[in-house]
Amino acid sequence: MKTAGVPESVVFTTKPRQVIEMVTEELAAGTPFRYFTADSGYGRDPALRAFFHQRGLRYVMAVPVDLPLSDARGRATRPDKVFKELGVACRERRSCGDGAKGKRLYDWGMWQVTVKDQPPAAGFVHTLLIRRSLSDPDDIEFFLAHAPIRTPTPELIAIAGLRWTIEEDNERGCRRSSAST
Repeated sequence: MKTAGVPESVVFTTKPRQVIEMVTEELAAGTPFRYFTADSGYGRDPALRAFFHQRGLRYVMAVPVDLPLSDARGRATRPDKVFKELGVACRERRSCGDGAKGKRLYDWGMWQVTVKDQPPAAGFVHTLLIRRSLSDPDDIEFFLAHAPIRTPTPELIAIAGLRWTIEEDNERGCRRSSAST
C-alpha cells in the first residue's frame, strides 16, 4: 500500500533559498520595498546576503556572534569581539519601536564593518548594530545592515525593531489557528 507523501518532483530548498525565489518574483512584478529584515537563521546565509548585495537592496538581519567580519582597518573580527571593543561610551539608548508595554528601549552600538569575502554593493556600507537589553545585560543581539552610505542610525534601528512586530503577528496567527482547530 502506497502512502500519500511529498511528490518526488519536490526538491528540498532551504528557507533562505525560498526567500531568494520569492524576492526575485516580487522584484519582477515591480513590488516596492525598502528593506528586508529577518532573524539570524537568514542573516548567517552568505548566498542570501550576496543576493541582496548584487542587486543593491537594503537589509537588516540578525546575525550570529561568530559571523566573520573585517573592521574599517581590514582586521579580522566578529560581532561579539566588536561588542567588547565598543565600550560604554559608544552606546546610545534608543527605542526600536513600540511594544505591548510601550517603547522598546535598548542600548545600541554601531560599527562599520565588512563581511569577510562579501563587500557591500556600490554606494552601500555594512553596519553592525549591537542591541543590549536594559533589564538583562547578558541579552545581546547582533544585526548586520546593508544600506546606502549615510543612512541614519535611527532608521536602521527601527528596521531591526520590525522583527518583533513580525514575530508578534506570527504568534497571534498561531494562537488563532490553534483556537480554531
